[in-house]
Order: sequence, then C-alpha cells, then structure tokens
Amino acid sequence: MVMQQQMANKPEIRPTGAIPGQGMTAEKHSRPWLNPPKLNSVEDTLEFYFDRILQEEATMSMLSIIKRKMPISLLAESMTTGGVMQGIHTIDIAILVNPILMEFMKGMAERAGIEYVLDSSIPKKERTNFTALREIMNEKLEASEEKIQDVGEEVKSQGLMSRPEENMEWVFYSLQVD
Repeated sequence: MVMQQQMANKPEIRPTGAIPGQGMTAEKHSRPWLNPPKLNSVEDTLEFYFDRILQEEATMSMLSIIKRKMPISLLAESMTTGGVMQGIHTIDIAILVNPILMEFMKGMAERAGIEYVLDSSIPKKERTNFTALREIMNEKLEASEEKIQDVGEEVKSQGLMSRPEENMEWVFYSLQVD
C-alpha cells in the first residue's frame, strides 16, 4: 500500500533521447525509395522500360550482354531493382514486371538470332547430390571420432598437477575411509 502511494506521488518519467536505431536512419524524403514512386502501375512501368530498352545504344548493349550468356532473368531483375532504388516504382511492381521484361528480352534475342540463357539455375543432372555428400561426411566424421577416442585412451595424464597412477589408488582409498 505504501509502495503504491509512493509510486503515485512520483512524476512520470519519459525518455527524451533518440530511440534505438534512430541514428542509422536517413532523414524523411532524403532517399529515392523513401519517397512515393514515380510510376504506380504495371503498364506505366513497362512503357518506361520498353522505351529505355528500345533505344539503339541500350539494345546493342543488352544483346551483347545476352550473347555472353548472361541469364536474362538476372538482367531483368537488376534493371527492376535499380528502378526500385531510384524511386521509379515499388518492389511489388518490380516483381510483376520481371517476367514480362524477360519475355521481351527473350524475343529480342530470338529475333537477333542470339542464343540466350533464360535462367541461371543449374540443370538437374549437374546438381550436387547433397544426400550422398551428407552420408560421406557422416562416415568420415564417425571414423574421425573413433580415432579421437583411440588417441584419448592412449594419452595419459602428463600435466604439471597430475599424479602418477599408483598414487591415485591411495587418494581414492583415503577419500572412502574418511
């Protein structure tokens, strides 16, 4: 009861400093991605990218990159990620636009007669068999543990404070007698 009265009489303490993490944030509207996006629809965003891609210099650069076996999916994702970072559109629109941009670039590569790589995934026959790898690692680990146990049995106490084994029987006997 007395504690409650003392608590009621104390003024309310409010923190006046910065909240944790506030020093690591930027000022409002100081970064492009902190502002509202310039383009709000998928259609507007596609028009923006198509206009950029269809410029002669950009088309030649893109086809040159595709010719060097750069995956088209990676190219489209890097374009849209840059658009998000520049505040052109949101990440949601980037996710919706990526497949359409990939198909557009694929069509351009086919029309130019360039072989392309659509996705950077590894073909199934070239993938690592992690189950077999795990089994091999477990076998090697078990063999190592057996060697460690064998070595541990061979090692005798040789430290500065260790006693010879014949004296150890006397210590155990004296502890039991007391």
